Amino acid sequence: MDNRLDEAGIRLLFAKNLKRIRETRRISQLNLSSMTGLANNFINEIENCNKWVSAETIAKFAKALNVEPYRFFLPESRWDEPDIQIYVDEMADSIQKTVGEVVSRYSVEKK
Repeated sequence: MDNRLDEAGIRLLFAKNLKRIRETRRISQLNLSSMTGLANNFINEIENCNKWVSAETIAKFAKALNVEPYRFFLPESRWDEPDIQIYVDEMADSIQKTVGEVVSRYSVEKK
């Protein structure tokens, strides 16, 4: 059996990906704790491979970090692939801001 597929390998993979995704989004463990309702020390224990997670916890992380759950299980060789969701979110925010500015600038006040 490939060591990457044993329990310890899967825990390590999940931990590395959780930390990578969290840091990519510039979210601290404390902020993630607030977003998920999980204890800060529990998140730290997960990232240090000392605790494992339930499906419910994976769902909380996925929702808070705005990623599909499978992203926590991608091998390192796939890390360099662009995280398109970050770019999509940034673009959507930028478009919303621009539209808001245009609407406020050119909207006609009703009398």
